[in-house]
Amino acid sequence: MLQNSTDDVQALAAKNERVGFKYPLNVAEFNAVMRTTKAGTHTTESCLRENSCLPLGGYSVWSALPAMNVSSPTGKPIVLAIASMDSSSFFHDVAPGADSPLSGMLALLAAVDALAEMGGLETLKKQLVFLVVTGESFGYLGSRQFLAQLKSDSNFVMGLNATSIYQVLEVGSIGQAYDSTFYVHKQASAATTPTLQILSALKAAAVSLKDSTSKPQVKPASPSNPGIPPSSLMSFVHKDPTTAGTTRTFFLDQIH
Repeated sequence: MLQNSTDDVQALAAKNERVGFKYPLNVAEFNAVMRTTKAGTHTTESCLRENSCLPLGGYSVWSALPAMNVSSPTGKPIVLAIASMDSSSFFHDVAPGADSPLSGMLALLAAVDALAEMGGLETLKKQLVFLVVTGESFGYLGSRQFLAQLKSDSNFVMGLNATSIYQVLEVGSIGQAYDSTFYVHKQASAATTPTLQILSALKAAAVSLKDSTSKPQVKPASPSNPGIPPSSLMSFVHKDPTTAGTTRTFFLDQIH
């Protein structure tokens, strides 16, 4: 929104608070077009009536390396790598998403491509699973739905279960890391061995590329941070505060 529109909305919200949120209230109504499978059903009411609503943001996707036999899972602990694929939101026109989240998704896909060319993945002690989620700007719909599917033992996540997820590694917005410095965010209280293992592995990976042109660096985020920034990892932490996970970004403590 324009600054004057933002000021107007904030003033109306403040008025609602002054009256104790009692009727009559100032309200906002969104008229974003719904994505549907049937012509003429582009409102919430009509697409619900005709059962033609598409998921907000689209469909999330997951895969694994090496490929899993979903009917007979290996039982290995899972390292889950996550990125977001869209920036769909109520204010879609001002959320192009070229850097966040697509920079993270491209980095994740590059990692998958490189790993797919390696041999011996079957000998790894852990199973690699890659998840690309949609609708995160709508209250983390993609990651929350993934966890709901795990809980309900849905066919969408056949071969996976929540208790097998050992570590969560999210690739966030990294497109503005112009000096090739990446910061790893973790929960303020998370000092578990699996979480520290992620940080150590990322640092070791950066050191292994010290002779490359980019000379990447991996550093812990500012210790003054209250925890992880807004991210898909929050869905996992909300469900289980002991989740071992990190989010990798280009910023130390805040986006300027």
